[in-house]
Formats: sequence, C-alpha cells, structure tokens
Amino acid sequence: MATYSASLQAVHKPSAPGPYIVENIIDIAVENAANAAALAANDVLEIFTVPANTLILAAGIEQILALVGESSDTTWNLGLVGASTGGSAADVDLFAAVWDGDAAVAGYYSTPVAANLPVVVAGSTTIDLELQAAGTAPTAGSVRVWAVMMDIDGRGAPATGARYDAKEVSRDLV
Repeated sequence: MATYSASLQAVHKPSAPGPYIVENIIDIAVENAANAAALAANDVLEIFTVPANTLILAAGIEQILALVGESSDTTWNLGLVGASTGGSAADVDLFAAVWDGDAAVAGYYSTPVAANLPVVVAGSTTIDLELQAAGTAPTAGSVRVWAVMMDIDGRGAPATGARYDAKEVSRDLV
C-alpha cells in the first residue's frame, strides 16, 4: 500500500459561514504518471486537506470517464485514512464503501454511508480515495471526488466576549 499526494488540494475556509462544496477530478493516467507507478490495490490518493473545525455534511465519488485497462473487480473507498484529533476516527470507507468503479458509467454516483454523516473534523486531516481492490488496476479513466463542508469554528473572540448571535445574522432581517 502506497499513499500518493499528487492530486491533493488544500481546502480554504470561506470568509462567510455556511456550507460549501469542493471537488477534485482524479485522472487515473495522470495519477499513474505523477506517481511513477501504476495504482495497485490498497493504494491511497490524498484528495483534500480538511481544515480543523470543519463539519463534513456529505462526500462522494462520481464517475466522469469509464475506467480503462482494469479487471472486473475494481472498487474504491472514500474516507479518512488519518484520524482527526478530537474529532472523527480514521475510517477509510467513512463516506463511500466498496464503490464498484468498473461497473460505473459516466454520471454514476457512489452511495453515501448515511449512518456516518455528518462528520466532525476537530484537527486537520485529509479526505482520501483508496483503490480498495483491483485484480488489474485501471490505467485510465477519471472520477470526481466531492465534499460538502461547513466551517464550525467559533465566530467570536472569546477573550473579548464578541460573538455572533441570532440578532446579527442576515436571515433575521428578512
């Protein structure tokens, strides 16, 4: 098992509170070239850095281009390979478990593991895509990994007592 970070994207919290979506398109041929090795079963691709104090509402995989060169048993997991200190435990299939990538056609989405959502990330970590199984690993094709996140960091300065409360949010002005 190897861990690769060629496609790792840093996630930056938006300045305004609220849910936001991040996405990363993983091109298998580009990954193989960047890593100077073909992907193999149990290899892990780091996809996103998740900042501390983030709530992950959902995450998943979408097939963009069919996998090429693989056998009929290519499956993927999407989760957190590293634990978030004070938050979620490490769980490689936290968001998608044994997703059948070789049976997927363009536009096909993984099924979320609803029992695991939402996920609190107290200490920064990464969302990771694991090639769970492959008799012959894919040589080409692409998937889009996406996540819906929300910054849950404190909004006020505890030392001064400054805080955002209900009277200060725009929805109360409507």
